[in-house]
Amino acid sequence: LTPYPLPLWIGEFFRGSLGAKAEDADRKAEKALTDSKAAEDSSEHALALARSTEEYAAWRTISDKQAEVIVKHLVSLKGHTITIFVFTDDPETSGYANRLAAVLNRVMKVTGAAWPGKLLPKPGLVFTVGKDREKDFALIVEALDTAGVEKASVLHKTAEHRAPDDGIEVNVGGKH
Repeated sequence: LTPYPLPLWIGEFFRGSLGAKAEDADRKAEKALTDSKAAEDSSEHALALARSTEEYAAWRTISDKQAEVIVKHLVSLKGHTITIFVFTDDPETSGYANRLAAVLNRVMKVTGAAWPGKLLPKPGLVFTVGKDREKDFALIVEALDTAGVEKASVLHKTAEHRAPDDGIEVNVGGKH
């Protein structure tokens, strides 16, 4: 045997025992890093889900600023009439319909009525327009779109053109 000085013997002793501990520490650190990344991914997924749920569940509103935009757009319809039908068992829908009626009533004569059908109305706003009121309908749609309340493309797509010639109605259905 080669005579080793005492510091070398001590170093050899600890190198063997500390090497195993270092490998164990590396394994634990790697697992912790993997777990941390998984938790971060899970957290990001939960936040995205919460945001989409919040957006889905948020009640429709018309702000005062949006109301001013709508009223300014519709000033030429002063004195014209519109009937709003609403499915009243849903508080979100009722609140939205009441706010829409209040805004439109600033320039038009709004008549409100409970939903006449036995089935639930389609979601969103569905206009029924008579042939003599097509220009009024276009102006209302433009006002709601400009204010950011409803999308014009959706309102045009869902509109029914079969009301009495001088009539314009809007059915306010649930949000979804």
